[in-house]
Amino acid sequence: MALINNLYQFRGYGSRRLLAEFLEINWNKKGFNSLLKKIRETESTDRRHRCGRPKHGRTDENMTTDHC
Repeated sequence: MALINNLYQFRGYGSRRLLAEFLEINWNKKGFNSLLKKIRETESTDRRHRCGRPKHGRTDENMTTDHC
C-alpha cells in the first residue's frame, strides 16, 4: 500500500495507471478509486479509527477456554 500511496501522491498516478501497474492485486477501477479517495481524505492508507465498543473481547481467559 505504501508504494501505491507514493505513486499516487508523488508521481500523479491515477486509478487506470495503477490498475495497469498492479495486475497481481486483482482489483477493479472502483477499488482503486476508493483507495485514492481515502488517501486524499486522510493522506494515509491506514485503517480509520472506529468509535464505540469493540466487537470481540479477547482476553487470556477467552482464548484458553473452548466454548464449542
